[in-house]
Amino acid sequence: MKDINKYIIEKQKNFVLSDDERNSLIELVGIATEQCGEDSDIKEYEEFRKDCQENEINTLIDFYDLLNDKHTYPKINNRLIQNDELYLLVKLINYALDKDIIDLSEILEKIQ
Repeated sequence: MKDINKYIIEKQKNFVLSDDERNSLIELVGIATEQCGEDSDIKEYEEFRKDCQENEINTLIDFYDLLNDKHTYPKINNRLIQNDELYLLVKLINYALDKDIIDLSEILEKIQ
């Protein structure tokens, strides 16, 4: 029988985001959390923000700070992203896909 740690490590999806993917996520999360972007772009994510609890928005803002900190975190990989951040990121990407705002399906496939 496998050790639980080995099982978790084997089941965990390993990925590293390219610079372009990272920049796309910086823009997406920044606009969705009102950290950057034009008012018209921010308004497109109003329904998403209403659907999220305050702590979820705060988690996304913290994730935006992590993505935007290229000095401390030169590469974004699965080890840097916590499960709650990953869940919210998938939720946000799916929202953007459903509303036909931006197509980040390649990133979604990579992180799921």
